[in-house]
Amino acid sequence: MNPMATHPARVSPLAVDVMPRRRLYAALATLLPATSWGAALEPAVASGPEPGVGAASGAAADVYFNPGLLHGRINEVDLSRFEKGQSTLPGTYRTRILVNGDPLLTQDVTFRTVPGQAGAQACITPGLLSQMGLDPVKVALHTKDHPDTVPMPSGNFEACGDLHRYLPDARVEFDSYELVLRVSIPQVFLRTSARGYVNPDQWDHGVPVATLAYNANTYHLRGHGQTSTSTYVGVQAGVNAGRWRFRHDGAFNHQSGSHQYRGNQTYVQRDVTAAKAQLTLGDTYTNGELVDSLRIRGVTLGSDTRMLAPSQRGFAPVIRGVAETNARVTVKQRGYVIYETTVAAGGFQIDDLYPSGFNGDLEVTITEADGREKYIRIPFSAQPRLLREGQYRFNIAVGELRELSQSTSPMVVQGTLQYGVSNALTLYGGITGSKDYRSVMTGAAINTRLGALSMDVTDAHARLPRQGKREHGISARLAYAKRVASTDTTFGLAAYRCNTRGYLGIADAARLNQRGSVPWGDRERSRFDVSLQQSLGSMSGQLSLGASQIRYWNGRAARLDYSVGYSHTWRHIGLNVQAQRSQYGNASSAGARQERKPDNSVFVSINVPLGHAANSPRFHSSVSRRSRSSDTYQAGINGTLGADNAFSYGVQGHRSGGAQPVTGGSANATYRSPLAVLAASVGKSSRSPSQYSLSASGAVVAHRHGVTLGQELGETNAIVHAPGARGARVDSRSGVRIDRWGNAIVPHLNPYQVNSIDIDPIGTDADVEMQSTNALVVPRAGAVVQLNYTTVQGKAVMVHALHADGSPLPFGALVFDAEGNEVGVVGQGSRAFIRGAPEGAVLKVSWGQQAGESCRIRLPPSVSSLPADGAYRSWEARCELSESAPFSQPDPPPFSLR
Repeated sequence: MNPMATHPARVSPLAVDVMPRRRLYAALATLLPATSWGAALEPAVASGPEPGVGAASGAAADVYFNPGLLHGRINEVDLSRFEKGQSTLPGTYRTRILVNGDPLLTQDVTFRTVPGQAGAQACITPGLLSQMGLDPVKVALHTKDHPDTVPMPSGNFEACGDLHRYLPDARVEFDSYELVLRVSIPQVFLRTSARGYVNPDQWDHGVPVATLAYNANTYHLRGHGQTSTSTYVGVQAGVNAGRWRFRHDGAFNHQSGSHQYRGNQTYVQRDVTAAKAQLTLGDTYTNGELVDSLRIRGVTLGSDTRMLAPSQRGFAPVIRGVAETNARVTVKQRGYVIYETTVAAGGFQIDDLYPSGFNGDLEVTITEADGREKYIRIPFSAQPRLLREGQYRFNIAVGELRELSQSTSPMVVQGTLQYGVSNALTLYGGITGSKDYRSVMTGAAINTRLGALSMDVTDAHARLPRQGKREHGISARLAYAKRVASTDTTFGLAAYRCNTRGYLGIADAARLNQRGSVPWGDRERSRFDVSLQQSLGSMSGQLSLGASQIRYWNGRAARLDYSVGYSHTWRHIGLNVQAQRSQYGNASSAGARQERKPDNSVFVSINVPLGHAANSPRFHSSVSRRSRSSDTYQAGINGTLGADNAFSYGVQGHRSGGAQPVTGGSANATYRSPLAVLAASVGKSSRSPSQYSLSASGAVVAHRHGVTLGQELGETNAIVHAPGARGARVDSRSGVRIDRWGNAIVPHLNPYQVNSIDIDPIGTDADVEMQSTNALVVPRAGAVVQLNYTTVQGKAVMVHALHADGSPLPFGALVFDAEGNEVGVVGQGSRAFIRGAPEGAVLKVSWGQQAGESCRIRLPPSVSSLPADGAYRSWEARCELSESAPFSQPDPPPFSLR
């Protein structure tokens, strides 16, 4: 079988010389004894390529074929075509570009014929040189005294095979087999940049699209006199046009006969390259890294550190909990539902949240199958605020305050600024103001050998017309972090905040002016959070400790939370131990303190693989003990199936002790199809209603090539377009495959950084050949970029072509279509493997440049009706002598492959 049939992704018809040459080598290996190779293939005595000439990377030296040792009609073939390396035809090639060995991008590059050079040469433009990081000032400085250097022209020009004339020691090499352009430029000519820096000229704002991501979940309880159904549908819609991005997210809730849709954010956004910032207009949240995060309707402009190189960059928390049954988990921030899902019994982890601001605790509700609810509060605050020397970050916001509990919308202005004075000191500050409120915050972050420390003070003044008075207060905040490398210990003092009685945030001040009252008992007086992470070594596990204390005004008892955890994995066996203690109280209407007994809980789990395969099922068992409820024991099996682990499942049973024991079981399954993620669960216990849940999440993208369905969307995404490559898999993305229209959604690209997307052609139709399987792209934040992968579609035909007199065609003769594109080469037994030529097409076979050294064959009008021989069809044809001019090698018709 021809290698093109078995390895379609490794073959390119653009490699018009290297492929026939390799086929010829393979054929000669079968025709000649081993001792004849040295004589048949003699190294040519020729000088190497000029400096900078586009020789193919890794190409062999020129080779002379001795036709005297080749038998049969092969002596009729002009073998000079095979004596050069990867000689490239003129045209446009979609090429992967590497600069000094580092991936740059994938784009179209024009190749032109250059007199005196073998094959067409890549033409490098000023725009491409700028993307490569060329510094014109440095070029002029370092080449002015170089004797062999020509000044680089101004304006538009092309350096085709002569880049070394402008940049000494520069080289351009093209591998037509892999479609890779390797450019080497001395570092002295390039801009000085940080490690990992990507030139903004490479940032791609994407293509016009309309997007919709959804997450739907329905949860049904029935039995024991209860019947209820709740449904949640979260949506994130968007439209991209040019550099602007429209976004809307909201949620629909239906429960107990009532339903409601509530929008969360609606805005348009674009990045501002010069300021390395994002500009947002509409309903959004202000940056809460330094000051309180506010929901406003207005305009924000803030620094985006992702535009910096990774080495120049200075968080959503992970939610962990334990469900006793198949439970519904709801996550709120600032009163808005930002996430909801169904989890199986046992420990769970949620690590894919997108909270709306840097501050604002996450309120997690776990609703068990029997209706019981458990609450988890996850602190969410920023880390110490050190910047590199000379760096700055800013955020500016102007608009109407749009808090959930307010009917009025006062205008508000907020701004922050951070500046790195030195490696040891960063100063920062912020202001918040409205008609009746103003606050000023000043602070500093210090880098010491003992750790990173930040301290700031906020002075707030509020005018309260309804009370006829003014409030003035101060809030002090301290944060500390330290990692001891020698012991692998990380210590964090997330926040220590002390507020005086008169201190009001702008949201509380607005509520007082609107309603005349505020829940003073909920106002924090001080807060203290501390955490410790300690590695006990690769063979001993990880230990974590945490503590939190919150004190309130007006007599409410303090809330105290303590936690300790231990985790360890040994030979794929996992052990997890968690212990928590919570103590809190409420303030009565009279302000009297109401204490509650501490709530203590302990959770222990073990996870064991039931086999050595990567997707072997795993047995898990756990026991949990809680002071306010009975002990719970749980055991089950979970695993994955399929080549991509697209199908996952779990079955578990549980038992709760006590005076009235409860037993039950549940099962769940998830399928990550190319079009969506589908999940279902069912649960039943002896003393609670039966529980059923169904969920679906996915994405829809409308673009120039149609409408594509997918599993999910991230902030930044790509549309893969490979015509005819249905079934091809996108590497590193479970279940993501190209659909019948040749498209696929690739989510979660890294903005402002080089992303490499590979396509695995296994699974495609045998009649489709992928010319390229890799693309590089640098998307802007929020963009949907289109990645084009070139394919050749058509029935693969093995043509047994003979002369009119029945004699075989010359070995190594080339086959061309009507446009002059090479579509095959004659191999052993006068057979030619052809793909991509139209049915009924007339093909030209050429084995020289003289008259009578070419003939024509005609493909059948219906290739599908030909007898199949594995992955291709077979056809016998007579090659009639061509009456047209013979094939002329130097000037083949140019072509474009995109």
